[in-house]
Amino acid sequence: MSVDKLNRSMMVSCIHIAICDDEERERKKYKAMIEEVARAHGIDTDITCYDSANSFLFHLEDMECPPDVIYVDIHMPKINGIKLSKMLREGKNNNPFKGELIFLTCDKEYALDAFDVNAFHYIVKDVTAKEKFEEIFIRVARRIMEHRKKTLLIRGIGEYRNIEIEKIRYFEIFRRIITVHYGEPEESFEFYSSMYKLEEMVFPFGFLRAQRAFILRVGAIHTLNKTKAILENGAEIPISEAYYANIKTA
Repeated sequence: MSVDKLNRSMMVSCIHIAICDDEERERKKYKAMIEEVARAHGIDTDITCYDSANSFLFHLEDMECPPDVIYVDIHMPKINGIKLSKMLREGKNNNPFKGELIFLTCDKEYALDAFDVNAFHYIVKDVTAKEKFEEIFIRVARRIMEHRKKTLLIRGIGEYRNIEIEKIRYFEIFRRIITVHYGEPEESFEFYSSMYKLEEMVFPFGFLRAQRAFILRVGAIHTLNKTKAILENGAEIPISEAYYANIKTA
């Protein structure tokens, strides 16, 4: 079965992949297979391998961002792939893993367990054809790229948030501490960044500067005048004269 190449417009950044398998031969094998398929389709990948669930969980806390997809072996000692996947979905500090899971298994016996953790697919070792492996990878890559168009991954202090863009109302900036306000009921989350990096990250998604200390999503505005914007939830954001025209015509 042939697989079409990904649309070039979707290839906006690297796909971060983790392989968790207790057998070194299997880790090397699937890493090489992923790299081969990714290279053939012009997809940039960053692949990290782990020899146990404990090793993966230990390193997860220090990751700049979680993997986009985890290829996880079901048959591992101590914490098997099913248990690891459930732990990830349940999350820590109310922060469940929302990336994709692909099971690696020696038989189809555990295929139904994939549904319990919302796994993307499963691969039967030494049985799943190379063409099927390629198809699964391209499909998950497409899903990841589509998801990135709708969310922002924000790294805070000791945790990260994957926030839907449509739920973000505004950012409030104080020196290098930025607070994002989002959700219903409203939540807030603090992280460190510069104004330049924040603008670069959010301006492509319909955000504009309102004042030196505020960036807002234009779609969240309910009413607007020359001094303030009243958002859909009633929040009032001050507007500087220098930025009013841009917001009004957006």
